[in-house]
Amino acid sequence: MSGEYNGLQAKIIEKNPHALYIWCSANRLNLIVSQAVGSCLNAIDLFGKLEKMFTFISRSKKRVAIFREKQKMLYPKKQIQSLKRVDTTLWMSHSYAMTTVLDTYYAVYLTIEEIQIIEGTSDYMLSSECLGLLSYITSRPNVENSAENRAFKTSAKEIFMDINSIVEQAFVKLLAEEDVYTSKGSGYTLEAIDGLLLGVYKYTPMGGSSYIPLPVDIKNKKAVINPQNSDQECFKWAILARNVLGNNKNFVAENYTSLEDKFNFDGLAYPTPITEIKIFEKNNLNVSVNVFGLKHEKNKKHIIFPLKVVDEEKKYHLDLLLITDGDKSHYTFISNFSRLVRTQKTSHNGHMPEPGSMLEFDGWNKTQRHPIVIYADFEALLVKCNEKKGINTTVIQNHEPMSYGFFIKVDDHIPKELLEEFEIPTSPVIYRGSNHNKEVAKHFVQSIVEMAEKIDNY
Repeated sequence: MSGEYNGLQAKIIEKNPHALYIWCSANRLNLIVSQAVGSCLNAIDLFGKLEKMFTFISRSKKRVAIFREKQKMLYPKKQIQSLKRVDTTLWMSHSYAMTTVLDTYYAVYLTIEEIQIIEGTSDYMLSSECLGLLSYITSRPNVENSAENRAFKTSAKEIFMDINSIVEQAFVKLLAEEDVYTSKGSGYTLEAIDGLLLGVYKYTPMGGSSYIPLPVDIKNKKAVINPQNSDQECFKWAILARNVLGNNKNFVAENYTSLEDKFNFDGLAYPTPITEIKIFEKNNLNVSVNVFGLKHEKNKKHIIFPLKVVDEEKKYHLDLLLITDGDKSHYTFISNFSRLVRTQKTSHNGHMPEPGSMLEFDGWNKTQRHPIVIYADFEALLVKCNEKKGINTTVIQNHEPMSYGFFIKVDDHIPKELLEEFEIPTSPVIYRGSNHNKEVAKHFVQSIVEMAEKIDNY
């Protein structure tokens, strides 16, 4: 095979005319595989993106340091890895490059996201490059003949005069959003419009100020982080709450102040009016912010409604809840939006269906994917007995639980290291009773409660 010494074969044959020139089998296999894969456009795109990720992160020591920091945080028990280059002449380099990205997937994602936050605000080209890489590693292939429920929305607007023009502008904006969605390569076309929701609310100009406790019913949902501050900068603390680690997320201290450089808060007034949030979004091009309010109806719990909704959710999207108390108002961070509005979405009027009619679930656009779900099942023994229950009933068998099993299904984007840290099992859990321990049902409840507490802490 060819090497760094040109003409070596000719010199050998000159000395020994009977010498044979034999190709290295490994090199031949490498060339065959490279040529075969080179005919697949998806493979070319994949390895091209892997090489681009390597070049992008390895370009500076600062970015490499961020990548190492994310690995230490997510995989504390694993050895720190470096991204590998895709060598066109060495096929195994393709495998090494892809395996490294798969092993450190979440760290790669967070690294690119942080680089965009730190460097992208002043460099539009770099920000676009970050968005391209983030979009690629989180994308999924289109499936033929598939359908998807999609909600298009506009933000709340103050109406002081011509209502017709406001509604017309909003309608044009919805059509434009649908057009952008289809033209960006989603592969989907509009088939039907299921409905149109118009919300009308009394306009009250508001701005975030000093700390206000959450209403009891909202606090009990454990879906909102309410940083307790002693200043007027609650908007800043609500934005940073997502990045705060540990159990003291509800108190503003060094855990918050050490993160102030993560975003650009220049030009904001404190307390911050909702109308100034667009300044924050302009300072941080990869960030979008929605704001929701609370409405307390008579004899009912609080209702969540939108105050500000962005036209397009960016890669780093935040939902805030603005709570009020008289003339004061206070920003909080919504950590679990589906949990916050679950009871609001599932409320019904209690009417029963007509006899002989059939009900069919068609509200797929209202469903939510949950990051963690528990599936459980019991096995029971049928124990013979002869027990009178009333005048006309005799019990001849009792169901006695003998064993149970449950499986915790987690979203693919949740790192295994976090599950290990919070001791959340990823394989089926089986429990069998015995003559000495027949309280299988009680043991099941205790186990599920324990898992629920761990998941809640997570």
